[in-house]
Amino acid sequence: MNPEIQKIIDVAVAAAAAEPNNHFKSDLPNIVSKGFSQKLTGLQEFNILIGVTEEGDKELFFGPLSPEDEFIELPADVRWPQLLVKIGMFPSLGQAKKNGWDKDIEPGFSEHKVGKRRIFILKV
Repeated sequence: MNPEIQKIIDVAVAAAAAEPNNHFKSDLPNIVSKGFSQKLTGLQEFNILIGVTEEGDKELFFGPLSPEDEFIELPADVRWPQLLVKIGMFPSLGQAKKNGWDKDIEPGFSEHKVGKRRIFILKV
């Protein structure tokens, strides 16, 4: 994974660990979305892992993998608005919710097209 993206993810994980009951306080999406929107603007496909997954799950659901494939790992309680803000699709949680994304992400593997971007999700 790109070291700069991993650093952004590490900041988000540390902030979530500091306050386990408030994974997505209003300032956390701003910290994460600034970096993600700058780094991920040009990407058209996203591989998202939600919850605790095993290494074999990546190959099984997203394979065959290439060395360039990157994965964004998120906590199990993430919802659509938080996910879309993190990948830069919307500037804020409120904007994502107003556009009809105020819902939970269903468990299992799924593929979604949001605008011109494709999102592949594995939630366990």
